[in-house]
Amino acid sequence: MQGIQTEIWRALGITLFSFLFGLSIGYPYICVIIGGVIYLIWTLRTIYRTFHWIEAGLKNPAPYNSGVWGDLANALARQKRRDLRRKKRLQEAVKRMSSLIAALDQGILVLNRELGIDIWNNSAKHLLGLKSSDRGTAIINLIRQPEFIDYMQKQDFSDALEMPSPLHKGMYLSVHAANFGKKEIVLVFSDITRVRNLDQLRREFVGNVSHELRTPLTVLQGYIETLQNIQKSDNPMVGRAFSQMEQQIKRMRAISDDLILLSKLETENELVQTDPIPLLPVLKQIANEAKQLSEGLHNVTLDCSDTLKLSIKANDLHSAIGNIVFNAVQHNPQGCDIRISAHHYGRQLVINIEDNGIGIPEEALPRITERFYRADSSRNSQTGGSGLGMAIVKHLLNRYDGELSISSSAGRGAKFSCKFPVHK
Repeated sequence: MQGIQTEIWRALGITLFSFLFGLSIGYPYICVIIGGVIYLIWTLRTIYRTFHWIEAGLKNPAPYNSGVWGDLANALARQKRRDLRRKKRLQEAVKRMSSLIAALDQGILVLNRELGIDIWNNSAKHLLGLKSSDRGTAIINLIRQPEFIDYMQKQDFSDALEMPSPLHKGMYLSVHAANFGKKEIVLVFSDITRVRNLDQLRREFVGNVSHELRTPLTVLQGYIETLQNIQKSDNPMVGRAFSQMEQQIKRMRAISDDLILLSKLETENELVQTDPIPLLPVLKQIANEAKQLSEGLHNVTLDCSDTLKLSIKANDLHSAIGNIVFNAVQHNPQGCDIRISAHHYGRQLVINIEDNGIGIPEEALPRITERFYRADSSRNSQTGGSGLGMAIVKHLLNRYDGELSISSSAGRGAKFSCKFPVHK
């Protein structure tokens, strides 16, 4: 506002001076016009100098520091100073971020919308063997593993990908991906060789120990059965001791067998492709075995069409569904209704196992498929559960690209849904 007022007073002053000077010589209006032309020429010169100063990047001092154009020049100068401070802060933030990314152990890779490599850090250079000439090259032309190409083409980044290193033999990488910006993709490569080797060592250890336990447990069970037959005593404590020893040995053998199976499933984690088999005979067998285990305390029903088929091994299907059904029997010793049903739902075949028993606490549901996890350890001890059954179910479903969902709450029964994809 100050500049506008200054400019108004300046224009009035020139007009008044021109008019008075014109009166003195007898040509007042001509002098006013001449004064206006001079003021216009001066204004145009100021505009020219101001725009020239702007185009030069506002590097030199403002050409004029009073009036409207002075205010404009000062405002632009202040804005430039603010922009320079903002630019400096941004450069410092970018520099810190670049230093942080460069210091990470994970390899960071940024791809453009055509999957061409745009930016990478030192870890990515080491893990993938990148060179400056690789900039702009499509990532699938440098990393040729089929699983990685499929991962990038599908662009379903909900899960991480594990794959062998394309450069270092014996190294395994985990790849996380996410979309950002204008259809760009960021990839994070992590070296999981040590974790994978430790996991493999654990599996082998569990499998070997379980195998080694089989022989001594078999020997012990044989001797106990022999001693039960030859040792006759009126002392009820002796018979009870032999009975408990036999029960615990059987339980240890069951745990050993489950550990061996679980170790095998974890080792052979590739998807299995088999010919379709009818569901009804396997589910009937499971229902009959559940009725025998129930001893009349549970009402087991089956709803399955004889036309339903699924690409799965019969033993794997029996083990997966059987574990859930037998758990429903064992964990509801007071009795309950158990319903087994199978049906198509879209492009999935779903097998449901529902009961109206004691249910599972909601806080236990996320961990129910962990090995050795027990939602109720006292009840499991009574029923002889190993805590491995649901872990086996989970791994069996993974072998066939299936999915397990569980819904339950304490006192309201439980529902287990085994969902298998149907490939038509």
